[in-house]
Amino acid sequence: MLRFFYGLFAIIGGLTVLLIAVVIAAFIWLSPSTPSAPDRIVLKLDLHQTPVEAGGSGLQALLADDHAMLSDVIGTLLQARNDDRVAGILLLTGDQSPGIAATQELREAIGAFRASGKFVVAFANSFGEGGNGTGAYYLASAADEVWLQPSGDFAVTGISIETPFLKGALDKLGVSVQGGQRYEYKTAPNSLTESDFTKAHRENIQALVDSLLSQIVGDLSKSRGLAGEVVRRLIDSGPLSPTDARAAKLIDKLAYRDEVDSYVLKRAGGNSGLFSYDDYRKITSKPFSKGPVIALIKGVGAITSGDNAYSLASDEQTLGSDDVVEALRKAVDDSDVRAIILRIDSPGGSYVASDTIYREVQRARAKGKPVIVSMGNVAASGGYFIALPADLIVASPGTITGSIGVFGFKPLADQLIANLGINVGQIKGGTNAGMESPFRPYTPEQLSKLNQSLDRIYADFAKKTGAARKMTPQQIDAVARGRVWSGLDAKRLGLIDELGGLTLAIGYAKAAAGIEPNTGIRLKVLPEPKSPLDKVIGKVFGSDEAQMEAIKPMLKYAATLGKQLRELGISTDRGVLAMPPATVRY
Repeated sequence: MLRFFYGLFAIIGGLTVLLIAVVIAAFIWLSPSTPSAPDRIVLKLDLHQTPVEAGGSGLQALLADDHAMLSDVIGTLLQARNDDRVAGILLLTGDQSPGIAATQELREAIGAFRASGKFVVAFANSFGEGGNGTGAYYLASAADEVWLQPSGDFAVTGISIETPFLKGALDKLGVSVQGGQRYEYKTAPNSLTESDFTKAHRENIQALVDSLLSQIVGDLSKSRGLAGEVVRRLIDSGPLSPTDARAAKLIDKLAYRDEVDSYVLKRAGGNSGLFSYDDYRKITSKPFSKGPVIALIKGVGAITSGDNAYSLASDEQTLGSDDVVEALRKAVDDSDVRAIILRIDSPGGSYVASDTIYREVQRARAKGKPVIVSMGNVAASGGYFIALPADLIVASPGTITGSIGVFGFKPLADQLIANLGINVGQIKGGTNAGMESPFRPYTPEQLSKLNQSLDRIYADFAKKTGAARKMTPQQIDAVARGRVWSGLDAKRLGLIDELGGLTLAIGYAKAAAGIEPNTGIRLKVLPEPKSPLDKVIGKVFGSDEAQMEAIKPMLKYAATLGKQLRELGISTDRGVLAMPPATVRY
């Protein structure tokens, strides 16, 4: 028996040594060298993979596709405008597009780059081959020239929002849903309780779509020098053929990629060459890396208690209240940190977790640290709640926000299990013990308790909104009851302070901290990664960014786990501050 264990340990030891050898060999082989830059750089910015709000850690870093962080792309664009080596940008797009607010932030940064006298040429193989290319074209239109492959599609057809309604399917299964919502516009549960849009649901989503589309039409009108009604008519007549798009002055030239490469190099002049975004970042300092310190705290994903996490099932991050609270406290306690930017991209979630973060934002301000909120694509419901105590709230015109309301539901599968011949027995101590069971309906008394809880939470949300935004209860009622708004409408209604992206939020943070407008800053990104896998990798390979980038491909391709299908979850929490589920296609 001992010989067996000796042999087993020998095999394990041998495999471990082999793995270490492979890792070391891969590390040496994959270690990047510093690229040699041409005299004149045309920065190739490939946005086929959309930038993300926050970088992954642990399993997410290994398994997810490589995406640049939005803040890094914006910072690099602002950096490149002042770099004499950079003559212009070749912007590659046409496939995926980021959310509308993120697209507007990128357009803003591209506009700032162009304002320095440098050129931007956008190229796409197709705008929406087999799908909607509105978002990709919206991004590309920020360039001074837009090129399209002659065989490509121009499927710029506007915006649609789709919501699945599952009540019919649940009825057939013998599953129902019990609970309540505050109020008629808090339509997140409607996907499970209705067969189609209610009047209030349709009214709210249509108003949101109209606002977002009007923003796109207005921006395209300015970018392309066309009247707004002309742009709207062209969108309504889409998809267009490439020749029709060019005739309508929506496209500047039909050509292939090799032709646009030659064109931008000729336009750059001198000893010019195409230089990728990744290579450019290797020869320049990291954006926002020098100067007085401003903390950038990122809150991304559905809000939950505990730590930030990553779900393989949904390929999404969650915003953990413990991690955000810890980050806020670190920023407050760090004497080098002059101000805090809380960047939110969240549809909401747990009321208790949201209130925990709300309290910590209050405490940060009370201790003398200015807090500026920068809203990303979505900062709704709980995502809006945690922004309320800040000194200033900044959102893009296309940010989806508001959704001041609450719901609490549970699935009821008593009929389903009865149809299957299953009986779930229950023995309890306490009248309302087990009231959240999906196998027994609420009693009238239990349903009353739930509604009392929802009333209490809604009243708290409305009261805190009124106090923060200096609005009367009547004014709050007019903008609340679960309604979602675009950032543009939220500004008009007094729910936010200013329209703009991260760059504008940085400007306000500098002003609040007494930093001169033209002074560079260092953004200290929090929370810092702290997963066990991150710590192991850090111990073995150190914290050098180039080394970490070198081992990522090997670790990624060594992993065999695939992404699982997104699963529909039904929360049994009593207080859920979340916006309605909606897939925005544009």
